[in-house]
Parts: sequence; structure tokens; C-alpha cells
Amino acid sequence: MSTDNLKSGNEPVRLSALTARRFLESLARLDRKTRTRKQVDAFHRAFREILGGMTGLDFSDLYTQIIIEEEILLKEHRGIVSGPDEYRQDPSAFVWDRLQPFIREVWKEQDTFIKECAFLRLAGVYMVEKGKRDHLRGRPALLPDKFLLVLLYALKNVHSLHYCQNPDCKRPYFIAARASQVYCSEACAKPAQRKAKKEWWDKHGEEARRKRREKQERGKHAKAKKA
Repeated sequence: MSTDNLKSGNEPVRLSALTARRFLESLARLDRKTRTRKQVDAFHRAFREILGGMTGLDFSDLYTQIIIEEEILLKEHRGIVSGPDEYRQDPSAFVWDRLQPFIREVWKEQDTFIKECAFLRLAGVYMVEKGKRDHLRGRPALLPDKFLLVLLYALKNVHSLHYCQNPDCKRPYFIAARASQVYCSEACAKPAQRKAKKEWWDKHGEEARRKRREKQERGKHAKAKKA
């Protein structure tokens, strides 16, 4: 499996493509209206190494910058918004109240260029705030971390961030295996397949049945001649 990595001092920062994919899909799929505390806690446990890099950031500044970028890129400000002071030193609130709605909106965007710009700008404002923290700690500015690698993975795969076309899908955010994939799973594709099959038979069924009868009749005549 391919692994993205960047240097952080003498040690490379590594994150597998599978982990980046699981993080993005899991974050996008936990719907605000139905998710439970248990699910949120499980998410934080599963991805503590990625989320841990956010510790010590001033999320009031990051919050403000991402709102500005969201309005510019997506033309519309959506989601539940809390005041910037509520995000100071609070990664969890930032992840669920600002980052998740932002990523969900970008995910559904049809224009690939806008999606690329969104992740580029998000990575930029994140690294600015991270650089401030690293500088205060006496560390080299702009050290990469695993959350940045997640954003770089998203940037390189924006064309694969698809939204399932089954209106009844409960987990519509998925990373497609191929560009033409419009359903997240075979189960979600089946209703559309059945509908397409029914429409075909409504339109061509009578002709297909007529040809089948003619073929059967020709077969009977052929057998009769041999007899």
C-alpha cells in the first residue's frame, strides 16, 4: 500500500492512504442529527494520532479563516456556527462544528477545481496556525503532521470524492474506486439497476418477446425437418 510522507525534523511523518481514506469517510459520514456520543468517542480513539496534532492550536483564529474561505469558495455559509471564542484550544468542537460541515460541502461540490482550491486553502490556514504554535515552542515553523497528510491525500483524490446518487443512502460520502462510480455500494446501485431494467422492458419488451418467439418457431421447424 502506498504511503504519503513528509519530513518532520529527522523523522518522516507517515500516513497510509487507507488511514487517510478511512478518516475522511468516517468524518463525513457521522451525520450531526443522528450521531451519538459513543460514535464520536470511537472516532477520536480510532484517529487519535491524526487529531493529536491539533493540540495547542488557537482554533478561534483558524475558525475565522476557514469561515472566510468557505464563503469565498462555496458561495454559501452553511451549518451550525458558534462564536470564535468557543473554539479557542478546543479541537473537538472545531472538528465537529466547523471542519466536518466544511468538508461535507466541499465533498458535494461538482467543480473539481473548486474542490482543489478548498483543500489547498484549508491546508494553508491550518499550517499558518500550526506554524505559530511551533514557533512559540521553539520548533521549526510549518512542521508537517498527519492531519496535513490527510488534506494532501484529499487534494490528490478530489476527483474521487463522490456523493452516492441513491437518495436513500445513509452513508452517501465515499471515495470512489473509479471516476464513473456514482453509487457507494452494490446495494445502493440495485434500485437504479432495477429501474433501468424495467424502463428498458417497458420500451423494448414486446419487441424482445416477439424475436424470442420467432427464434423458438425457427428452432421447431428445423427439428421437424430433421425428423
